[in-house]
This record gives sequence, structure tokens and C-alpha cells, in this order.
Amino acid sequence: MLWSRLNNWLMSFSLGIAIVEEQLQQLREQGLVMESATRHLVSDEVFSSSAFALAASRQRSDASRCSHDLCAICCWNVRAYYPPPMVARRSLPQHRQAFYEGVDGVMRVIEQLAGVGLPASLWESQILPARVRDYSPEMLDELLATGAVIWSGQKKLGEDDGLVALHLQEYAAESFTPAEADQANRSALQQAIIAVLADGGAWFAQQISQRIRDKIGESVDLSALQEALWALVWQGVITSDIWAPLRALTRSSSNARTSTRRSHRARRGRPVYAQPVSPLVSYNTPNLAGRWSLLQVEPLNDTERMLALAENMLDRYGIISRQAVIAENIPGGFPSMQTLCRSMEDSGRIMRGRFVEGLGGAQFAERLTIDRLRDLATQATQTRHYTPVALSANDPANVWGNLLPWPAHPATLVPTRRAGALVVVSGGKLLLYLAQGGKKMLVWQEKEELLAPEVFHALTTALRREPRLRFTLTEVNDLPVRQTPMFTLLREAGFSSSPQGLDWG
Repeated sequence: MLWSRLNNWLMSFSLGIAIVEEQLQQLREQGLVMESATRHLVSDEVFSSSAFALAASRQRSDASRCSHDLCAICCWNVRAYYPPPMVARRSLPQHRQAFYEGVDGVMRVIEQLAGVGLPASLWESQILPARVRDYSPEMLDELLATGAVIWSGQKKLGEDDGLVALHLQEYAAESFTPAEADQANRSALQQAIIAVLADGGAWFAQQISQRIRDKIGESVDLSALQEALWALVWQGVITSDIWAPLRALTRSSSNARTSTRRSHRARRGRPVYAQPVSPLVSYNTPNLAGRWSLLQVEPLNDTERMLALAENMLDRYGIISRQAVIAENIPGGFPSMQTLCRSMEDSGRIMRGRFVEGLGGAQFAERLTIDRLRDLATQATQTRHYTPVALSANDPANVWGNLLPWPAHPATLVPTRRAGALVVVSGGKLLLYLAQGGKKMLVWQEKEELLAPEVFHALTTALRREPRLRFTLTEVNDLPVRQTPMFTLLREAGFSSSPQGLDWG
């Protein structure tokens, strides 16, 4: 038997549960025992170290049958994480065919993408709408305002964008990497903001300014306060309880600076602080919206954190591979993750093998994922129709340029994973790449009969998620778009003809 029920075991030795739980916790922290994957169903179930040998013998037998590539299938088809709306539904289990819906759907997407840093401009334009059928900004704001979800900045990208990660508040310790203290390079104003927020609670920008003034006896310049707040955001130190500041940031700089909003009434029970230097309306700019607070997450020990990272990667990618670990920037790299995966393999939690071509020889996956891959391998020998899906090239669901290399193409354009670029995929194959700015396109299936109209309809579906998008497509595979068979298909999908090529928007 691979596990023992704690209560029955204690009764047989007349031991107190508190004493044994303390000892088990110490062994767990040392990596000598592991909780069952069903701990959310049976709270008193644990793996014992004596079971590892039994599990290992079974795993060696199973692994011998999994030491070859099942097929040239991309792991994009394996998990619900990878199929946004309109994914190849026939390649999915029945319970994964529906789109996510409502606030619960947004929560599920955030759970799968917890800790993944993506450009702020993509979250609401491509990532969430591609996965949640009825997504609206109010859904994300609701989750942030209620404290169910938090966001953290990771890196500034120019003046109007940056890498942002979302986390479930309850499990933030598993996905959030605390910022390293860099007090020497922080300005006096940044340190003053941290000192104010360290007292606890969440504060509006005007309240932060007032509290700093009370501490130092000087007024705070509004533009300097805004600059200091955002510097701390990109350091991963502070956050806001709504997404509005990020929405304002990703708009054009001029719109973000001039857009203001007047408050028609004060919140009941919340004092309004006067500021003699700037009028109240200045603090209502969307760039400073919401209540700001420190990002304070109780850290996990190294063993717990690595185990949480492994669980998250299994949920995200389906398969843990060297490429996935590199993409996730896991501390210690693949060697440290491989050590943990081997322990999980010995306990029977996952299996090792070569499941997907192109991901190397050391791959780890759950049994259900492996069974699903076998089903896909069987289906690959049959003629099937898959619905094309358009994704941001920077979407984690796009495995090319990340887990797998970009397919070879004779054109001079080199595809890259950039915000603004799009890909269209179907049945685990890359069909189309639209470069950032929309001027150039690559198509991998040049025969017109292989380019069904739904390929370009999938592209325009993604483009319509960004109503303000305007561009002119001039080249396809290094040729003027008018000289390609794609010209007519793109016009039928929603592009309009112009002297330079095809206009969108």
C-alpha cells in the first residue's frame, strides 16, 4: 500500500496526532515524505518514505513503456490552459470543451497563469478575452477589490507598458517572488512611501501624500509622487486594489496624462484629505487610481516553493521539461527541478518519459496527461478537422519561440514573441504569424487549398479584441500582399483594400 491513513496508524501505536503531525512536518520540510496529491480530498493522507521503493519499482516498469516519443504532438493541445476560445475542440476532453465564463472563469485563468509575467497591455486585450467568453473589465476589478486576486509588477517596458503577474491571494506565496531589498538605489520619496504603507492598510494616493507631508513637514509634488509609486510597482514592492492604473498606463501617454475623473461624493466613513499644492482632481487621474499597499506575502521554505512551482507547471504546461523550466526562470534551473521531479516520480505522483517530440528526453507528466497524449497520438493518424485559434505571440499558450523553436521559413522576416504580434495555430501546427505593427505576415501553408477561410477569420477575431487597432498589411512571405492568394481571403475576413495593401481598422 502506497499510503496510510494517519488516524488509523496513530490508533495502532496509541500516539497523539499533534505529536506525529509535528514530526511529519519536519520530515516534509526535509523532503523525506510527501503529501498525497489527493490532500484536498483526504486531509489525513500522506506518502511515507518506505513506500518510495515500491513506487520506484512500479515507475521503472511504467517508464520503460514511455521512453519513446508518443508522436510529434505539441503539448499545446494537452491542457485547458492552452486552448483559449475556438481551440480545436475535438482534441479536448468533453469537460474541457466549453469556454470559461464569468468571474469564476477569470479566477480559473488566473490560477493557471499565476505568477506569469505578461505585458499589462495584453492581459485585457488578448489573454483574458481569449479564454473567458463574456470577459469584462469589471470581473477583474471585482476580484482585485475583494482581495481574491492581487497583481504585481515585474519589469518596466518603455513608458506605457510593463510585465505584470496575477496571483490568487490565498496561494500568492506559491507564485509571487518577493522583491529584493534595494534601499541604496531608492529615492527618499520612495522610502517615505514604503514607510507610510508599512504601517498597514491600503491608501489612496492623496492620503499617501498627506501622510508623507505629516511625517516630513513638506508638501509632495504630484508628478514626483506618481513617478515614485510606479518605480516601486516595477520593483514588485507595491500594488493597487484595481486594474485602472494599468489600463491608464497602456493607453497613449497623452491620454493617460489628461484623462481625469471627478468624484461626486465621498466614501462614507473615509475622510477626504486636503492638499494645498494640487487640486483634488489631480489625484483622480487613472494612473493613481485605487488604494495602494505593500506586497507582503509570507514566503515558503525552499522545498515547499519548489513543490508548488512543479504543481503550477503541471497545471500550465501539462509536461515539465527543460524548456518549460527555462521559460519559467525557475531558481536553480532544470537540475533543481529535475531532482524534485524524480522524488515525485518515486512517490508515484508523476511519470518520466519522452512524451512530446522536441522537448528532450527528460519529461515529467501526470498519468492523466500521458493518457490524453496517447489519445492524441491515435487521433493524429486520422483525418480530423481542427478549428484554428489566434493568440498573441507572447501568450504562454504559444509554444513557438518558447518551448519549441519557430518553424523554418524562407522569408526574411524572423518571428519573435512580442506584444502586438499574433499567431494562428491549428491541430498543433503554426499556420500564420502577423508581426508587431501589422505590416508583415508569414504563412507556413502556401497552397491556397490548405488555407481555409476560418484561418483568417480566427485572425480577425483576435484583432477585434483591440478596437483602437489600426495598421496596413503590405507583405506576406516577402511578397506584396496583392500578389498572394491570401489577399482575397483576408478581404473576406474583414480587411479592406487600399493602395498600399490591406487596411485594418
